[in-house]
Amino acid sequence: MFNFFKKKKQTKEKETLNEVSTTLESTQETLEQINETPKTTNLTTTIEETFTPITQYQYKDEAVKRYTFLVKGTFVKERQKEIVKLVKELKDAEYFYESYEGLKPKEIKEDYFGHPIYEYGGCSIPKGKIEEENDNPYDKNALKAFISNLNGDYIHIGYVPKELCEEIREMKSKYEHYVAAGLEGGKYKMADFDENGDEKIKIYNDKEYGIELCVSFWEELPESMRDN
Repeated sequence: MFNFFKKKKQTKEKETLNEVSTTLESTQETLEQINETPKTTNLTTTIEETFTPITQYQYKDEAVKRYTFLVKGTFVKERQKEIVKLVKELKDAEYFYESYEGLKPKEIKEDYFGHPIYEYGGCSIPKGKIEEENDNPYDKNALKAFISNLNGDYIHIGYVPKELCEEIREMKSKYEHYVAAGLEGGKYKMADFDENGDEKIKIYNDKEYGIELCVSFWEELPESMRDN
């Protein structure tokens, strides 16, 4: 999933370890005090009053629930053209950190032989949006999926999977939400054997782009996720 959430998760894990470490230190000090207590003291009562059990740390700024899925219908010709156009725009604006995960040819051969390494597949893109389509003739709960360009204009690129629509609609009516977007597929490199049996890296461009959305629901949307 997205670097944004990965970094957020890593930060929270670090905070959790610090919290647990502090609790353990406090507990150790308490136990040392108990060992120094005269035998006439009720040790059971002392432990119950001073020992705080270690429980799972709860974060107030955590999302209530998240749904991560591939958008349906991105294969439609006009939608693919819009996605390709957006990728070019982001590339020209140097939005992406680096292509092909920054891997050198030698690394692809040694560590990823036979596996596709995408140019920008797996990278995050500006933002997504979901919107009800109540007049959809095939699904009364249909949700349209959009992605944003750098100007903040939204492009319709498909639909939320049908099996998630009803539940997401219900969550959307109760909570604030944010839609993060990521690119899937597209141009890629892969190490393989050539006709002479030698290892060679080939570039392929035969995969359509897909879009992954992560819709997160919050009691109160963090300030960093609010539209400016």
